[in-house]
Amino acid sequence: MVQSEDRSKIRALAASIVDQARRSVRRPSRLLFVPLLLPSYFPRLLTLLLAILPVRWPQGERGKSFRLAIGNLILLRHDRPEQAWYWMQRVLGSARRSTEEHFLGAVCLYQGLGRLGDATSLFKRANDFDFTKAESLGVAKSPYRLLDEVWARHIGDTATLDYVIKQGILAGSRREDIILYTPPGGRIGNRFLVQQLAACLRLVERPQDVPFAAAAVQALDYHYQFPRQPDGTTVFFWELASKIHQRWHKEGRDPLLQLPPDIAARGGALLQAAGVPRGAWFGRCMCAISPGRASMPACRPSATPTRRLICRRLPK
Repeated sequence: MVQSEDRSKIRALAASIVDQARRSVRRPSRLLFVPLLLPSYFPRLLTLLLAILPVRWPQGERGKSFRLAIGNLILLRHDRPEQAWYWMQRVLGSARRSTEEHFLGAVCLYQGLGRLGDATSLFKRANDFDFTKAESLGVAKSPYRLLDEVWARHIGDTATLDYVIKQGILAGSRREDIILYTPPGGRIGNRFLVQQLAACLRLVERPQDVPFAAAAVQALDYHYQFPRQPDGTTVFFWELASKIHQRWHKEGRDPLLQLPPDIAARGGALLQAAGVPRGAWFGRCMCAISPGRASMPACRPSATPTRRLICRRLPK
């Protein structure tokens, strides 16, 4: 059994080295990450290496890309959340950092180590910095809630807009105050769904159509996973969405999105052809990626009890 596991590790390591070598031919800067491949299979050695890697060099956007690449490589590619969090602590403690770097640190905490409360507190720092920036630009009290292109990249992310729109309606906001900003060059995962939801918000696809200065876009951004609330708190989106949906249901409000009759009929026919009875409920399955794959594993010991229970019942 041990020999089999060792062989699997060796094969995975060899595959990683070959993959990085192939990529380095096109981008020589990737050679910096090759030394991390071997120690990633030995946690203590990896921690020592992360202790001496520079966090202040290179400067500017290149430096940010370097720091994020190291964190993503360790956390997502090699499934080492403890070492990834150690690295992000060094990064975040060395200077004022970007929203992306705070978010990766938060992901290390809540998705890697099961520390959601600490992750929320960490990302509040990024939200507070953006709010201070909004105050300096004179837009902190504006009614707008700006949703960046992250909300439109995948159909599941776009569907999450449902609770944000409901939150605005319950608060008495205007449809025009909720802005989905998808500038040119961005990705829209499902154009049809975005167009359906556009009846409930303001869809902006050109920079010149944003109703405030371009410098305020980041400052007013409503983060997908850790949104800042009007009272200054930062919350995790699952918890917020649950409260919004419960209130919406309690008040007896109708579903937000009503598909055109012809589209609903076509969709119903497709579901029935796939074996789903008319009027039946069905849900999206949980994504549970095995360790060593290209996404964060859902079934680590630090996952929530419900996720662990589901994972134990998944076929091997």
